[in-house]
Amino acid sequence: MPALAQTLPANDLGFLRIVASLWGIELTHSVPAEAALELAEAMLDAELMEEVIAALPDPARQALQTLFAASGRLPWVQFARRFGEIREMGPGKRDREQPHARPNSAAETLYYRALIGKAFFDTPSGAQEFAFVPDDLMQALEFIGFEPGEAPAPEPEPEPDIEPSIKIPEPEYTDLAEPEYADIEEIISEDDPETVIIPTVSARKPPVINQPAPLPPSAGEKAMGRAATPAEKAHIRPATDHILDDLTTLLAALRLGIEPPALAVPTPVLTGLLAASRLIIPSSNGRGAGGEGLQPEAVKTFLELPREAALASLVEAWQSSETFDELRLLPGLAFEGGWNNQPLVTREFILNLLDPIPEGVWWSIPSFIRDIKQKYPDFQRPAGDYDTWFIKRLADGQYLRGFAHWDDVDGALIRYFFQVLHWLGQLDLAAPDETAAPTAFRITNHELRILNPETAKIIISSNGLITIPRLTPRVVRYQVARFCNWGVSSTPDEYRYRVTPGSLKRAAGQGLKVSHLLSLLAKQTGGQVPPMLVKALQRWEANGSETRIETLTVLKVSKPEILTELRASKAARFLGEIIGPTTVVIQRGSEVKVMAALAELGLLTEAETVDGHTQ
Repeated sequence: MPALAQTLPANDLGFLRIVASLWGIELTHSVPAEAALELAEAMLDAELMEEVIAALPDPARQALQTLFAASGRLPWVQFARRFGEIREMGPGKRDREQPHARPNSAAETLYYRALIGKAFFDTPSGAQEFAFVPDDLMQALEFIGFEPGEAPAPEPEPEPDIEPSIKIPEPEYTDLAEPEYADIEEIISEDDPETVIIPTVSARKPPVINQPAPLPPSAGEKAMGRAATPAEKAHIRPATDHILDDLTTLLAALRLGIEPPALAVPTPVLTGLLAASRLIIPSSNGRGAGGEGLQPEAVKTFLELPREAALASLVEAWQSSETFDELRLLPGLAFEGGWNNQPLVTREFILNLLDPIPEGVWWSIPSFIRDIKQKYPDFQRPAGDYDTWFIKRLADGQYLRGFAHWDDVDGALIRYFFQVLHWLGQLDLAAPDETAAPTAFRITNHELRILNPETAKIIISSNGLITIPRLTPRVVRYQVARFCNWGVSSTPDEYRYRVTPGSLKRAAGQGLKVSHLLSLLAKQTGGQVPPMLVKALQRWEANGSETRIETLTVLKVSKPEILTELRASKAARFLGEIIGPTTVVIQRGSEVKVMAALAELGLLTEAETVDGHTQ
């Protein structure tokens, strides 16, 4: 930091005299540069400094203590948000309004006593404005034994009167009151049968990339927030590894070039994880059409991994990814402009904040977010920039700019971060009831849990319906899905597929053969493939489609002579295959024209609708 003599303005004698008067110093020099040196020397007198510091109002003393605790420097936006701004005014207005006599903030009180300065300093992300204490003034404060006070405890925020604007992905929670809850020893000793132990993430210190992140909590620092209340953890949602099954479904859909069905985890999240794991190279629309972008060898390796190893690799890829961006995955928001955030730095920082929380203990989500807002509000915005990130709420088109929208963006990001960790099997979540959004989380145990092995067998009916349990090897389901049309199952623990000529033709177009499918099915059913299905598949491979069901529009007349007259009319071009003496197929969509031609022949036609009524 600059020294005090460099901080004092060498061209503003009026400001120097204001500072001198507040310190009780009589300046003898009238040349500003010389007066600045004289004032700086006098201000560093230890006895005088003790008197000035002791006379400071409490808010100003707290502001100075906060800067002192931060090694004498804080980003100006962060400092001003807590301790107020300094009004900009020239010498004339300053003399009239005398802000030093009637300061409107703690920052202004310190500024007109020259205890703080305001200047731009270089940072890895460019020049940034800071509030600072001059270096020699910091040394003098240390000499007189000035100590930083403890940060004030975060104040509870009032319960919102309306539902928050962002749904992630369930209705937003409302902050709960803080009733009495069990002490930490009782919570740790709870025996919850729904605990799921799976591979877990570990916090790491954030790497230096392009811009500084807030300092992570030091070893032994108290965890953000508090233990959850009984109401906050009333309804438990255990972590699972089902994300592996959703990824298998999505990979098969990408390979076939079809839209995936509705999945428990949003498709953009799954696509981002596939990209982070280098299983796909996303196209411009976020996914490859017709399998474009899939990395076949990497996909095969991933699908063949045991479930616990596959989940661990997925978590590791997510944790180190610079491209998976939780902020831009927030539902209900649009992100405009050329600004950039740094998801890896933010992710590492939040993981560090989770590190002090004991494993297996239910923790309050509202209190965790509230403490971050109080202590690390700029956790994803090191420059405290709340105005140049153009983030629009889709529901009403409002741009969420300014610190007033912290809960709608930054707070929402933390809530979504918990949801991502839950999808990845790292956190159990809990809520007051089945429909409420999560209000508590529990970090799962670090030990690897031996998950259920993928040993379930395929079930095949003679009519071509294939039922695949969730714990069938994922690589098998991926391959079977490529040969079939996809059905809908009534349970998330099984998948249904049906072999059809169309699906076989599509598979053949991707180089797959019926013999491959038969071999796969025989292996996974222990040779229990229905003989008639084997016969049907072999006949299709040899002869193609031998039967066909189609919907036709048929004209029936009472006498063959009517058909003869109709064939001689201008409607003849709409007539197709003759089914019988009084029945003929007509082209779909030509019904009105055929009825008009019959009317010209003096015949009124009765038309039967789909529901069996006539008109």
